[in-house]
Amino acid sequence: MSNIKIRGPKGCGATLSFAGKEYKADKKGLFTVPYEALEHLRLHGFSVDGDPEPEETDEERAAREAAEAEAAAAAAKAAADAGAQP
Repeated sequence: MSNIKIRGPKGCGATLSFAGKEYKADKKGLFTVPYEALEHLRLHGFSVDGDPEPEETDEERAAREAAEAEAAAAAAKAAADAGAQP
């Protein structure tokens, strides 16, 4: 069985599980998994080491910006509410 090195999507932890077996990332954040795992893991955002990083789509950028704006507004409101407390 041949293996392949893959990298996880942004925010991926240091371990992954496939077919009941756990795989740990190396120092570079790469996982060495059986080649058979590749297509399944691609569905979850993993990519082959050496593949270019996927570009953010307009939809993804809009969603990220909206989430960042919402988080900033919530933080500002929480700070204002905390300042208004006696």
